[in-house]
Amino acid sequence: MLDANVNVNIEAPNIPETITATAKILPKTRESIDSALSNTLDLLGYPAAYANAYAQASLRKTKEKLQQKLSKISPEKIVPPPLFVSVPTLQACCYAADSEELHNMFSSLLATAMNTDTQDKAHPSFIEVIKQLSPLEASILASKQFLHHNNFPMCTLYAALKANLIENHPWGGTFAQTPSGYPLIDNIILYQSPLLKEPTDPKLLSRITENFARLRILSLAHDRYILTENPYENLHSLLLHAIDELNKNQAFSTKYKPVIIPSVATLTLFGKSFIESCVS
Repeated sequence: MLDANVNVNIEAPNIPETITATAKILPKTRESIDSALSNTLDLLGYPAAYANAYAQASLRKTKEKLQQKLSKISPEKIVPPPLFVSVPTLQACCYAADSEELHNMFSSLLATAMNTDTQDKAHPSFIEVIKQLSPLEASILASKQFLHHNNFPMCTLYAALKANLIENHPWGGTFAQTPSGYPLIDNIILYQSPLLKEPTDPKLLSRITENFARLRILSLAHDRYILTENPYENLHSLLLHAIDELNKNQAFSTKYKPVIIPSVATLTLFGKSFIESCVS
């Protein structure tokens, strides 16, 4: 069982020593968490198996975040998490102490697994998904953009062969239907996150989208786009800057013209379940 009085000192840079627990946590809730996690921690052999200071701090942070999340429900609803979820979750989170975003996801998954109202939603595959996310990607999935939307405007920056280019797209401007040519940057979605630096790099946005698609969080549809209003306006403005840079650097033959091909990405059912279970 985790000892709430243990002091863990960490000298490595960029790693918090300890996270101060919320002072208003109900004692019954703390006891319920200790009891519910005890079998899992015994199985892991804590503290022998996790004597490393970094891992101890990470387990401490998990417990503190659980106290915060589960203090909002009745202690009677806090139950031991299934071992097939709790054991690999605690093992994985032991080395995420320096990422608040990833730790939020691990603790949310444990909280889901320890609540009788939501326990059936916690799936062990979610652990592997979190392990393959960067802190930036975790923060994006926790944003209001993903909590409140299912469809996301997506664009491809494309080098179109001028000879075959027909510029009659409903959105006008530099938009085009898929012409002859080749993609320059695929699957660009304008994500929301305080961790995104300005100016936003379209290649970074593309890599994030492709990772979400690989993890089956997003489904990418290149054969259709959103028709209502103009959801591509901000994305269009971003890509115009990228086009200017390509033209300045003469990144392609004069036979080609850079155009923007709109499409759409959709949050999958698996992605919805993941966000429900792993995002506060």
